[in-house]
Amino acid sequence: MKVSVRISQLFVVLNGACYAADLTGAWNVTTRMPDGSRHESVLNLQAQGTKLTGKIVSKRGTAEITNGMVDGNNVSFTVVRVGNGDELRIEFRGDVEGDTMKLRMRYRDHDPMELIAKRP
Repeated sequence: MKVSVRISQLFVVLNGACYAADLTGAWNVTTRMPDGSRHESVLNLQAQGTKLTGKIVSKRGTAEITNGMVDGNNVSFTVVRVGNGDELRIEFRGDVEGDTMKLRMRYRDHDPMELIAKRP
């Protein structure tokens, strides 16, 4: 009984790792700001199974990605930006389809913003 339970648990873990989208590499991100302007940045990602790490590079500088997870085609991660003695925690969630990632970015009490990331 214990052996069959452990085998089924292993299957669940391996099955999730096999179906995690491969996000490793550079992604060009376009954000449409509330005022209609566009903001460009680059995500440099490394995926190992369900763990996601990397950096985001924009005109605001470079920031590490933390709490990154990949679950099938679902992705989530956090970026913390620090400036002027203030810390801004930005949460990203979305899904991946081929070479396109559709993300929702949320920070503080602002409404979520839609982003599109594409492989170059």
